[in-house]
Amino acid sequence: MSDQFLDKVVLVTGSASGLGRAMAEAFAVEGAIVIGTDLDSSEGVNTAARIQAAGGRSHYFLSDLRREDSIVDLFQKITAEYGVLDCAVNNAGVELETGPNLGQWNSDIMRSVWAVNVMGVFHCMQHELTLMRAQGHGAIVNLSSVAGVTGASGKPAYTASKHAVIGLTKAAAVQFGPENIRVNAICPSVTRTKMFEAQDIPEKVMIDAHPSRRIGEPRDVADAALWLCSEKARNVTGHSLLLDGGYMAS
Repeated sequence: MSDQFLDKVVLVTGSASGLGRAMAEAFAVEGAIVIGTDLDSSEGVNTAARIQAAGGRSHYFLSDLRREDSIVDLFQKITAEYGVLDCAVNNAGVELETGPNLGQWNSDIMRSVWAVNVMGVFHCMQHELTLMRAQGHGAIVNLSSVAGVTGASGKPAYTASKHAVIGLTKAAAVQFGPENIRVNAICPSVTRTKMFEAQDIPEKVMIDAHPSRRIGEPRDVADAALWLCSEKARNVTGHSLLLDGGYMAS
């Protein structure tokens, strides 16, 4: 433990599994007080319990990021319990499209994906920025995707939503940079999560598409989030960090 985040209050949305769990655990190892939130109560509580069992500090709050009233309730609890928010990782997201021949250009799917991936991030950022402005500092990391900087066949809703996350990131970085608040995005390529496991594509095909010849791991994303929220990235804001194993370079 380096204690670089000792006693810092860090929010991680979508903390029940995958990237969210990896990031929550990584911040806790560095000394942070981690607030996890997810719609999956069982696994959200499990993430907090895992952190506590390892000697860390974590608190889970149930929230449904599709609903603005649920987000308001979440931040009322955060404010009442902690009063500050040093860092926030807006990780929660969904990918409901299954390929180019099923669910393509479906308006119901578009609304469902955007409700979490865009509006959920937007409403969380509103409250995060309010807290951070009041305290005079803060760092926000939004989870976009390599699909946020390129196209993804058969996934128009997901692709558009991840482009929008980068737009929100840049807009906030420009507006709130003068107030000592940094806002960045991470854009992972294929990473070993539940979304990866649900893909109907041979793993070798995905590996061969990346010059690094490897699939990303949740810890890769966690390390990037730690760096972007740390003092080491003090002059980095409005940036979209590709974690793509060279995919976009090939």
